[in-house]
Amino acid sequence: MITATVTTSPTVCVWSGTGLSSTEFYSSGFGRCQNITPTATHSITCTNVPGGFSTSLIYLTAMTSNTNVSLSCDSAVVYSLSMIVKDCSSPTPNNVPVNPSSGVYNTQANFQCSHDSTLF
Repeated sequence: MITATVTTSPTVCVWSGTGLSSTEFYSSGFGRCQNITPTATHSITCTNVPGGFSTSLIYLTAMTSNTNVSLSCDSAVVYSLSMIVKDCSSPTPNNVPVNPSSGVYNTQANFQCSHDSTLF
């Protein structure tokens, strides 16, 4: 989830980036925030707040490649984020607890990424 709050009065705002084709969610022409129907890959929310609006972009599918996302208002980038997808390193005995430690069939292991990322 990526969130941002805009405290100005723009004319038009859009989220754009990987999987998004300049999805407009705010326009002064239709009374500020616009409801966006979620797609299979992302969901956009917009809430009017005093002096502006708050917006969220939620990706509903796992990131499998590097992603660039930006929030633009009146053709100027207000917020930009680059996400880099990293592979987990090979498991080592230090970060893969196995019980029992022998190679018994059907043994379960807890795998963890070494760089505090989430394994999926």
